[in-house]
Amino acid sequence: MARTREWDVTALADAPQIEGEEVRFDVLPDGTILVEDDVGDAALAPLAEAVEATLRPPYRARAVRRTDARWAIAAETIRVVELPGQPGDALEITDRAGVRELKIDGERSFGSVPKLELLAGAQFSDYALQAQRLDGDLWEIRLDPL
Repeated sequence: MARTREWDVTALADAPQIEGEEVRFDVLPDGTILVEDDVGDAALAPLAEAVEATLRPPYRARAVRRTDARWAIAAETIRVVELPGQPGDALEITDRAGVRELKIDGERSFGSVPKLELLAGAQFSDYALQAQRLDGDLWEIRLDPL
């Protein structure tokens, strides 16, 4: 039985200036690199360039050191939307048979997020949508049919 593909692209790059054995980072649609570690986005440029030879932003990447200078990188496309002024850091919206539920940071909330509901409703009649704040007004979304 074949395994489902986890990554959209894999690549190799030389980046001896990066410390550590592993780094994870996101690249936004405008090319901005987001990283939680103290690596710095300039140091990650060679890794991002290797990925972007095949895959355009936005994407999420994981790189693992193979030698002192060589890194193996795997990346997957992510969906990013802008939600100005949206409270919270995590959203969940489910719609099953016209019954919609919204949770913000795990707490049930009354109200709606029209942009996400229109986007999801255009693809599926019943769906589960999760959104996670990446930076500022930019959110990563995952959408699945129910």
